[in-house]
This record gives sequence, C-alpha cells and structure tokens, in this order.
Amino acid sequence: MVPESARSSGDRALASEARGRTFESCRARQFPPMPSNAGVERMLRNMAAAVVLAAAAVIGAGPAGAQESVLDGAFTDAQAERGLELYLEHCVFCHGPAMAGIAPFVPTLDGINFTANWRDRPVGDLLRFIEEFMPFDTPGTLDAQDAADTLAYILQYNGYPPGDAELPPEGDRLRRIRFVSLPGN
Repeated sequence: MVPESARSSGDRALASEARGRTFESCRARQFPPMPSNAGVERMLRNMAAAVVLAAAAVIGAGPAGAQESVLDGAFTDAQAERGLELYLEHCVFCHGPAMAGIAPFVPTLDGINFTANWRDRPVGDLLRFIEEFMPFDTPGTLDAQDAADTLAYILQYNGYPPGDAELPPEGDRLRRIRFVSLPGN
C-alpha cells in the first residue's frame, strides 16, 4: 500500500470523493422498518411451525410414515428364493456366485464395500438402479418385480433377516426402508 504522503493530491481528491459517494449512498438507502415485537413473535412461531412440519415429513407421522431399515426384515424368504433364480440367470456371469464382482470393473455385491456404497440411502435407490441399469449386457430388461426379487436375494445373501412382507417393487415403502450396515460392519 502506498503511504498517504506519497500519493498525489489528485489521488487524495479521488479517494475523498469516492468515500463521500459511498457514505451518501449508504445514508440515502431506504431500509425496511423493523417489525414490532408482535411481528417478531409471529415470525418465530411461523418458523417453528415450519421446522416441526419439515421434521414430521422427514421422520414420518405415525406408523404409515415410520422409517424402516433392511434390518427390520424388508423381504420374505420366498421372495429371496425367486431372486436366487433371477440372480443365477442374469447376474452371476458378471458378479459371480460369491457376489465378489471383478475389480475394478464389476462391483462386489457382498460385504462392507457393498454396504458402504448404499448406506443410509433408501432401498428404492438400489432397486431403481438394478431395474434401470442391470443386467449390464441388457439393461432395463428386468421388470420392477424381478428387480425387487433379485434385491431380496442380494440382501439375504448379505445376512439381512427376512420378514413377513415382500420387498415391494414400487411405492412409498421403498423410500422409507433405509439401507444400513449389519452390526459389526
């Protein structure tokens, strides 16, 4: 920075003029009036209500909106059996019988690496991925039910427990079921 004494009188005049314009523009700016105490209280109540509504939407309001996880039994044994047949027909060529994949080209469907890729996401994300992009050589040929059955087998193979209801091929439940790691993974 150049010291004030080293500047020309023209530089000092321009700087002074610029400071004056800045001050005048700030002084001339019209700011909205501050709300009254009642207005502030109303704004805070509205903000609190919005936060509560947003939290209820995320968490779910009651049993129909409750979060589930794959640890809660998101598929049935019968569905996983159908999924095994589909896996052997459409998936085993690339992912192998032990779901180990072919690094780095074909991802594993077993163990920590698999669960890390999908952790904390809705199961519906993985189901849609299977439905739209698998099998690799003929993507999109599995319908939603076949994709759900295949995913049921993959979950069973990874040690997730079966439940009383099948993994649905579509619907709100797919957004509520979270993919989580097994204890110890």
